[in-house]
Amino acid sequence: MHMKLQEYLHQKHRSVLFGKQDPNEAPLYFECGDGWFHLLDQLFSCLAFEIEWKVKGNPRKFVHLNNFQVTEVKEKYGTLRVYVVNSDPAIDAHIHMCGEFSRRVCELCGAPGSALIWHQCRCRDCFLQSDPNSARLAAVPDTMLELCNVNQGIKQ
Repeated sequence: MHMKLQEYLHQKHRSVLFGKQDPNEAPLYFECGDGWFHLLDQLFSCLAFEIEWKVKGNPRKFVHLNNFQVTEVKEKYGTLRVYVVNSDPAIDAHIHMCGEFSRRVCELCGAPGSALIWHQCRCRDCFLQSDPNSARLAAVPDTMLELCNVNQGIKQ
């Protein structure tokens, strides 16, 4: 993810991303594409609200949420993965739902997409524009014509 987008998320969602971590420690990096920026922004807003609501409503029961922290954000098998410490089932459900949404959002541009080859979630345009795919797809018509000609007994 682009550094400007990461910095925005770091500033806006400081309490969720860093918890009580020492401010001098290295910042959390997002190992995913820019297209999932809005999913992460929404997720972190939901998590902050959930934590604040629970801690204010019942501080004794949810004391562990005071130490909640996101430890890793990355793409794995075409979906967004967010790893945390000091969570609870409701927070885990938010994170799981965000991961499921990411299956239908292009990781590169944020347009509607789907998990294509190599377990990457891409829209049609981003898939076709990537270098390895464009070279491979450019050869498909020739390969198909060769197969058709072989099946029909035509020599080239």
